Amino acid sequence: MAKVLNFTMPAGGTITSPCNNETIVLTGNTHVLITQTVDGKGGFHFKFHVNTQNLSGTGLTTGAQYKFVSTSNAEQNTGSSGFPSEFTAIDTLRVIAQGNVPNFLTHAIGKFTFNANGELTSFKIDFDSECK
Repeated sequence: MAKVLNFTMPAGGTITSPCNNETIVLTGNTHVLITQTVDGKGGFHFKFHVNTQNLSGTGLTTGAQYKFVSTSNAEQNTGSSGFPSEFTAIDTLRVIAQGNVPNFLTHAIGKFTFNANGELTSFKIDFDSECK
């Protein structure tokens, strides 16, 4: 039988454009869907789906609007004694700027930590950006 974690979390905060050094205030959500199954030998299999939902930002210097677009999928498989466990997923978000400001890429690094029972105990996203 599969266990499913399906949640949406706020994705607010600030990020700095690597192209023009502008601070951007983010609002929106990140949707996370994690499916866990156990095979006949006790091994655990996880499927991760993460996507942005209405994630946008406003530049504090120019007032420009930015849209952050991303969908990622990942899998993790462990044997019956594979916990506790950590899993890191790296995703690239396209940042589409409105007006005369440049677009850029943001790399989201998500870290999932599972306890000895295979339960998700922490989830964190960090960002790193590059001008494109």
